[in-house]
Amino acid sequence: MVAPLSTVLALAVELAAGTVLASLERGAEFPVLVGQDVTGAERRTSDLAGARTLVVVITDRGAAGRMEAWWRAADQRLPKGYKRLSVASIGVPFFVSIDTVRKRARESVPPEYWRDTLIDTHHNLARTLGLPESKVPYVYALDERGCVIAQAHADVDSPEGQRVWEDLRAADRTADRCPGRALGRTPP
Repeated sequence: MVAPLSTVLALAVELAAGTVLASLERGAEFPVLVGQDVTGAERRTSDLAGARTLVVVITDRGAAGRMEAWWRAADQRLPKGYKRLSVASIGVPFFVSIDTVRKRARESVPPEYWRDTLIDTHHNLARTLGLPESKVPYVYALDERGCVIAQAHADVDSPEGQRVWEDLRAADRTADRCPGRALGRTPP
């Protein structure tokens, strides 16, 4: 029996997402991303060196509400001292300009987070991370060196999402750090 093409494609996407998350497990180095923020200024994840950071990535424009749910929860649960980084690496129709996307983002993102929100309308940042398109956010917590201390491909209220908060609390109680490079530095 041969599986339908849609089943094969769905399985391939699921396996790809699992492979990416596996490659960015606890202790893995988070890739350096370069993108434009809501104002159009270039930003790099290396700008976050020295601070723990919660990164929420969406790869489908329909996932914006799910990203917002993560940030609402972070307002209550994110340990003190963490920075935030939103990455919207989405596809838009060819006739929608990046300026239109940025304008809409400025209407929904609080101004204090404009510099911490990267917008990419060609999936380039998602490709850099190896993430397939999904309506569910990808979430990474990074230590001061840019190493993953928690990760999930999940909604905030799911069991996997709850594990992110548990891992953050545990990481705050330990001095466990990854052996990798400091965020933004080129490996030797």
